[in-house]
Amino acid sequence: RTPFIVVAFGKYGSNEVPFATALDLVLVHGADTDADQERLMEAARAFELELRSQSGYEVDMRIRPEGSKGLPAVSITAYREYFANRAVSWEQQALLRARVVEGTEELGRDYLRFVADELSSVRIDDAFLNSVMDLRTKSEPRSKLKAKQFELKRMQGGMMDAEYGVQLLQLYDMQNR
Repeated sequence: RTPFIVVAFGKYGSNEVPFATALDLVLVHGADTDADQERLMEAARAFELELRSQSGYEVDMRIRPEGSKGLPAVSITAYREYFANRAVSWEQQALLRARVVEGTEELGRDYLRFVADELSSVRIDDAFLNSVMDLRTKSEPRSKLKAKQFELKRMQGGMMDAEYGVQLLQLYDMQNR
């Protein structure tokens, strides 16, 4: 049997699941190749259906490497290669909220070691900070009507700014250990 894990990100990954949110998940397997996708997808669908029926939450699996264009289940080798060569700052930042929620214990430990190594190697330079600020700006309310409404989460100085600030401090701390 191919070892696999289910990794939660975002609110689910950090154990703070509010009402009416999607659960961000990534499937990672320990096979040498990505050839066993059909069997892994069956396992993924079963897990997703069970999670939906037990929790009532929607499941979003687009946060995986290459997004919806990528394979639904990614090998740990391909995952590492993606982060070494093509990951962008928000994907590195998202690893702060990664948590293994299901799967093979040994692969889960291997994945968490990868996360720790990746996060400690993030360089917080001007380019990284600018890309984080660009992402933050894109998440602000787009319509004038929304911009005039009091929106504690996305407004300037709101909860999202606090979250981004804390995440940058976490990255800085990991980098300087």
